[in-house]
This record gives sequence, C-alpha cells and structure tokens, in this order.
Amino acid sequence: MFSAIGRAAIGRIGGGRSTARVPQQIQRVQITQSGKNALQSEFQGRALVILSSKRLYSAAATKPTKPASDKPAKKSASTTTKKAVKKPAAKKAKKKAKKELTEKQQEKKEASAIRAKEQAQKKKDRKVVEDGKAKIRELKAKVLTPPKSLPATAWTVLHVESVSQNPGVPLGELAKDASARYKTLDPSARETYNQKANANKAANDASYEAWLASLSPQQIYDSNHAQQRLKQLGLIKQGKHLKIDDPRIPKRPLPAYIHFVKERYTSGDFKGLSPVEAAKILAQEYKALSESEKKLYETLAVAERERYAKEMTNTFGTTRPVASSASSVSSVSS
Repeated sequence: MFSAIGRAAIGRIGGGRSTARVPQQIQRVQITQSGKNALQSEFQGRALVILSSKRLYSAAATKPTKPASDKPAKKSASTTTKKAVKKPAAKKAKKKAKKELTEKQQEKKEASAIRAKEQAQKKKDRKVVEDGKAKIRELKAKVLTPPKSLPATAWTVLHVESVSQNPGVPLGELAKDASARYKTLDPSARETYNQKANANKAANDASYEAWLASLSPQQIYDSNHAQQRLKQLGLIKQGKHLKIDDPRIPKRPLPAYIHFVKERYTSGDFKGLSPVEAAKILAQEYKALSESEKKLYETLAVAERERYAKEMTNTFGTTRPVASSASSVSSVSS
C-alpha cells in the first residue's frame, strides 16, 4: 500500500513518461518517504527528550527555592554583621584623619592651649592673693587695741589744751606755739601742768590694768603674734611698738651670751661707744673666756629655760602655745 504522497508521485510520473523507470522512481519515493519518517521520528524523540529535560529542570528549580533563599539570607546576615563590626574601625580611621591638622589649625590649637594655661595661672594667682588677703584680715582681727591714753607729761597736757582751744589751726603751728609757751611758764604754772600729767598717768595705768584683766593670756599672745607677723609682711611700720606687755605672760629665757652682755653693760665700761663697736668688743671678750667662765653663764641660761617652761605650763598648759584662729578670738572677746 502506498501512502497518499506515493500515489501522487506515481500519478506525476505516469503522465507522459515511460513505465520502465517507474519502479526506480517508486523506490526513490519509498526511500525518501522512509527517510522523512525516520527524520520525523527522530525529531519527535528529540522533542520528547528536550521537553522532559525542561520539565525536570523546571521541577528542580521550583522545589529547592526555599533552602536556596535561606542560605543567601544567612550569608547576607553574616555579611551585615561583619560590616557592623567593621564600622568602628572606619570611625577610628576618620578620627585619625581629623587629627591631621594644617599649619594654621595647629598654630590656632597651640595658641588656645597657651591662653588656657595663662588663664589657669591667673586663676591660681588670684586664689593666692585672695588667700593672702584672708590671712591678713585674720591677723588684723587678732590685733588688740589698748585703751586711749591721756596726756601724761606737762608739755603734752599744754599741747592738748592749745589744740582744743584753737580748732582748725594746723598742728605744726600749734606744736611750735605750745613749746614756746612751755618754755615761758613760771614754776607754779609748770607745777600745775605736772600735777595734771601725773593724774592722767595714774588714770592711764588703772584703765590699762582693767583692760588687761578683761582679756585672757591666750588673747594677748595671739595679738602679739599677729603684730609680729604683720611687721614681717611690712604692713606695720618698723619701730612702731604695739606689743602688749602682760605680766601674766612669761618672759622668754635669755641665752648664755646675753647674760654675759648684760653683766658687762652694767659695769659701765662701754660708755661713749657705739653699739656696733661695743658688740665687736663683747664678741671678742666672750670668745676669749675659758670653759669654766663660760660655764657660769650657761648655768644661768639653763635655769632661765627651766623657769620659762614651768611658767608657760602654768599659764597656757603647754610650753609651746599655738595661736588660735580669728573666729575663736572673736568669740572669746565677744
């Protein structure tokens, strides 16, 4: 049986051609037909293989989508964490880059550092000054002022009278006038002024003793210590004697050399000599003394130290009293 294609080919051949060649043509047609059938079957087989591979590939691609998506997510998370860890390093690098200043910036930085140092030093100096002022105020608060004294000589009594009788006149002129009047006073008038002066002196002694009795030895010790310190600071004029003489405060012990000097001065051998010349002679004489002669003055010095320690203990409760603070002094005086 021939197919439709074979029959059509035979029909074409039959029209106007010889029949001898028909079997050959039929054979060729059969060969071509079989070749077409083989090619068609091969093509269909390859198509099936391609379709099956595509299906297999699509199935393999669709099924493991979830684990494939999980793994990259984990990797991305790890990479993000690594980047987060590396961020401080980047900040440090940026900070290091900021430290690299230009010359102008460096000069400005150094100038600001110098200004800050100067300001700190000024602040420190101000604190020292303020502390010094506070210390001075504390010392001045300890200084005690004795009661005002009345004129204790005939001339001062006359001078005070002239000042009270001539207000507004310069003191220099009044002093000259008082000295001139005092020289021309008769004996009776001078005696009157002497009596007034002696009465004033007695009143001064009484008021001073009453003032001392109202104070404690510690207060007087503090006052004398503060005056000495203010003199050292130059805040009290040299030669101005403000020390309070209180018989209750023990007198300091004298060393051996001072005992020797006092003894030599009482002899009267240094009359007419200046203090400098007398000091040179006394020093030479003391060096020339023998050990037994020096021992006498050293014994006097030891006795003086023992006396001073005993009196200080009785008065202050210790051989080395300490100056109290200004607050305690003010509280005691109030």
